Amino acid sequence: GILYALVPAESEWLVLAAALVGRATITGAYYISLQYCPEVFPTVVRGQGVALAETLGGVAIFLSPSIVYLGEWQRKAPLLVFAGLSGMGGVATLLLPETGGVVLPQTLQQAELFFRQAHPPCCR
Repeated sequence: GILYALVPAESEWLVLAAALVGRATITGAYYISLQYCPEVFPTVVRGQGVALAETLGGVAIFLSPSIVYLGEWQRKAPLLVFAGLSGMGGVATLLLPETGGVVLPQTLQQAELFFRQAHPPCCR
């Protein structure tokens, strides 16, 4: 998003390359979230947690045309909004604990203990 906003509109090939890089990273982030999201919820509420995450994603999809419409006002506005939201999501993800090589929680009590003891990878 930010890369695309910084590229001059006259450079069609650069605009296309920036858009493709942005699309590839968004697609990768989506599939990573599909993999990681079930891992952070304990078994007893995993279905509900994943459903909530998918519902919030649906709300974002519902609102995205309104953000895109900001482009009528300023060409770079939607890209900066999407880039900012993506950046906030990335920072929030850094605060989640590492799940590789650990036994995942099965109950809510185990999940509370897991998150209390786990240190995010960015804070080690």
